[in-house]
Amino acid sequence: MSYRRQITIWIGASCVLLALTGTLQFLWIGNVADSQERLERNSLNGSMNLVTTDLRSKLRLLLTTFKATVDLDQERRLEQ
Repeated sequence: MSYRRQITIWIGASCVLLALTGTLQFLWIGNVADSQERLERNSLNGSMNLVTTDLRSKLRLLLTTFKATVDLDQERRLEQ
């Protein structure tokens, strides 16, 4: 086998390995990005659920605190 042929085989094999490595890296980066997006979305949904729950509980507290206990019928109040 000649020296030029060996060099050509080594260069060809290196190019194939480089293309394979690049493809695998591209696919891996896509998977990492997708999983990171899912993780951030789940975290955001969890935070929004906590904020919504907290807001609802505070609104219920305000509604029960300022609940009207007096009779708002003006005619009844004037009669008394």
